[in-house]
Amino acid sequence: NINVLSCATSFSLDRGNEYRMENLMSSGGAGAGAGTTIIQSTDDADHIGDVIVSNFKVFNAGNGVQGNGLYLRRAVNVIVNGFTMNDLSTGGTPRNGVVVENDSQGVQIANGSIVAPSTGVLTQNGGGVANSPSFLSLLNVSVDQASTNPISLAIRSSSSLSKTGTAATETRCC
Repeated sequence: NINVLSCATSFSLDRGNEYRMENLMSSGGAGAGAGTTIIQSTDDADHIGDVIVSNFKVFNAGNGVQGNGLYLRRAVNVIVNGFTMNDLSTGGTPRNGVVVENDSQGVQIANGSIVAPSTGVLTQNGGGVANSPSFLSLLNVSVDQASTNPISLAIRSSSSLSKTGTAATETRCC
């Protein structure tokens, strides 16, 4: 169990493999908002992989959130299961819930709730390697009160998209 209070970056992993993190909480306090969690490779020739995050919470105590709830860059085979982001707007600038970028592959986001983000789940090219993420799985992810988009997916032109329900290129809101 780890609770990080009022730090700009609550958790940061850069490159490597086989990380397991359970029962994490990023929380704001009297002086500053909750921090961001980063799982990335800052080296454009490398990736970070085989990461499992379980029971993850971003808690806005009223002073906002200092960055994206969760940021993944060049992440391969990352599983985030069981998470809540209670309020990504109150007390500060609206933040994105989950951002996945730069050739991330095989990311699974499951069983979570994102409340009042700018965009709930966002995939994009980002800076560096000009490849949008591929093989992203979203399962039982709810986004409530998004100010921009609930889910916004950038899809590689050479990728095939299998879908159930609304196409990934559309955005529908409440």
